[in-house]
Parts: sequence; C-alpha cells; structure tokens
Amino acid sequence: MQICTQLFTVRKRFALTISQGTTTQTTNLWATVEQDGIEG
Repeated sequence: MQICTQLFTVRKRFALTISQGTTTQTTNLWATVEQDGIEG
C-alpha cells in the first residue's frame, strides 16, 4: 500500500470575512492511496 499526500493553496476570488477574521486563501491536503494498481 502506498499513501501520497500533497499540500496546495487555493486563492479565493473574494475574501471571506467572519468573526474570527478575514481569509483570502486556504491550504488543502490532497491524499491518495494505491494498492494492487487501484488508486483512490
């Protein structure tokens, strides 16, 4: 079994403002698992 991860940043078209503050981008995690030639 092989697990791969990749971090990537998404910049928002419009800033999001909530009571905690304003964000213009988010960092996300892309994860894939592969075993016996099947990936998901």
